[in-house]
Amino acid sequence: MALSHISVMAKGSSRSQDFRDVLPKLIVPNAPLGALVGRTSGDPFFVGNTYEERPGDGHLYLSINDKPDSFDDNAGSLRIVVSVLD
Repeated sequence: MALSHISVMAKGSSRSQDFRDVLPKLIVPNAPLGALVGRTSGDPFFVGNTYEERPGDGHLYLSINDKPDSFDDNAGSLRIVVSVLD
């Protein structure tokens, strides 16, 4: 399934700390730790607070940018609205 042009808006809160040593190991290394990231059939990409692009084919998966094995120490909340734009 090819995704059309989409819009993502996100608001959230988190406990933010400086963990610069984990940055190269993040899902999206060039995006901030704790940022909203996404993935379809290709490489993961930075979403952030606002994203308006064509993300690729397939299902849209969203995640917090962290080390893949380090989600158990996260806390906070997130509200996401995804709209399909044509």
